[in-house]
Amino acid sequence: MDLTQLLPLFLMIFSFSAASLAKTELSTYQRTDIQFSQASITSEFEFDNGLPIVNLSIQGKHYRFLFDTGAISTIDLKLAQQLNLPVQALPHLKAMDANGETSNIQGAVIPSLNWNGLTINNLGVAVFDLNPANGLFSCIKLDGILGYNLISLLPGIKIDYQQRQLTLSSRPQTFAKDAAVIPIELKAGSGPILRLHFNQAVKNVPVILDTGKNAGLSLPIRVGQELKRTEHLAYPVYPVFSQENSALFTQQANQSFLTRIDNVYLSHFKIDNMVVDFNQGMPLLGNDFLRQYTVSINWQQRRIGLIPNGEARHAEDWSTFGLYPTFDAAQGVVVGRLLPTVSKAMKQIRVGDKIVQVENNDTSTNPLESVCFMSQNKYKAKQNPTINLTLERNHQQYQLTLERKYLFRHQG
Repeated sequence: MDLTQLLPLFLMIFSFSAASLAKTELSTYQRTDIQFSQASITSEFEFDNGLPIVNLSIQGKHYRFLFDTGAISTIDLKLAQQLNLPVQALPHLKAMDANGETSNIQGAVIPSLNWNGLTINNLGVAVFDLNPANGLFSCIKLDGILGYNLISLLPGIKIDYQQRQLTLSSRPQTFAKDAAVIPIELKAGSGPILRLHFNQAVKNVPVILDTGKNAGLSLPIRVGQELKRTEHLAYPVYPVFSQENSALFTQQANQSFLTRIDNVYLSHFKIDNMVVDFNQGMPLLGNDFLRQYTVSINWQQRRIGLIPNGEARHAEDWSTFGLYPTFDAAQGVVVGRLLPTVSKAMKQIRVGDKIVQVENNDTSTNPLESVCFMSQNKYKAKQNPTINLTLERNHQQYQLTLERKYLFRHQG
C-alpha cells in the first residue's frame, strides 16, 4: 500500500504552520530577514536531554533556544512579557495538545536577535508558556524555539552532532562526496519531509525530520498495521499502555507500540537497527537517529546529506525502566505510560498510579525534579541500572525497584 495519501491528513492536524502565520494581520511576519556577519558562522550547541540547545542574545541578554526543524519559532510567554513584546491573538490559528484539546494561538514579533554573528530581524513567533510548573518540557528550561519558519531561510545548514556544532552558511549547502544525499519535500506547516520505504506494499511513508524530537522514529499505527499484515515485523512488539489496554495495532486512543525495524530505506539509503514507536501522533524522525550522522540541509536543492560520524545507535542499546511519568491535575505525578512486559515488577503497576517518591525526590514537594530525574537519566553517559519508586493506589502505598531492561538485545 502506497501511503502517500496520509500526508495531507498529517499536515492538517499539525499544530500550526509558518505559512499560515505569515498570512495573519501581523504583516511584519512577512518581513523576517537575516544578515550574516561573514559567509559561514559556526555556533556551539548543548545537547540537553537529547535536544540541540543554542544560545542567542536579545536586547543584550543571552537566552536558551531549541533548534527545531519540526516546529514554528516560539518564545516563552514570560520572556515575551519581560521584553515588552506586543502579543496579539491569532484568531484563525489553533494549537492542539496531546489530549486533543485546542487553544488559540498568540503571536508576537521579535524585532532583532543575534545568533553568534547572525542577525535576525522581525522574527515572527508563537507565544506559549514553555516552562509550566508541571510540564516535562520544563526539564530543559527553554526561553524559546528557533523553528522551521526561520531555519528554512538559512541557505546552508550543517549539524555536527559529534562536535556539537551548527554551521550556518549564507550560500546553499554543498554535500561531501561520501554523503548520502536524500531528497526532501517542503510543505507549509512542517519541517522537511522524507520518505520511508519498507517493502513493495508499504512505501512512500512520509516522515518529518525533527531536531526537536529527542527519540528516534515515530510512525502512525496504520503503518504498523500494514507492516504486520505484510509480515515485515520480525522482532517482538511491545504494547505501551496508557488509558486503555487493547489488542495489537487497534485504533484505540492513547495507544502505542514499540518494535525494532531492519531493512527500511530512507529514499535509497538503507537503515537497520531502528526502534520504532507506532502511535497516534505525527510521523517524526528525531535526534536518536540523526545523532549518528553529520546532517547537511540544502533548501534550494531540496536535499539533505548524511555522513556517518561513528556514533552508531543500535536497537540492542535501547533500554527502559518501562515506566513513563506524567502530570495529573488532581494527583500530581502519576504513571502516564507503561510497558508491563518489561519485567515482573511492572505487573504490579497500573496506569494512573500516583508516584509518591523517585529515589530521594518527594514528588509532593519537588514534582518537576522527580519527573526530570527519570526523563534525563536516559541521556546520561552513565545510566542508572535501577530506580527505586514509592507508588500509591487507592490510598495504599507500595514500593518497587525497577531494573533497566534492553528490549532488543540478543539473549545468551
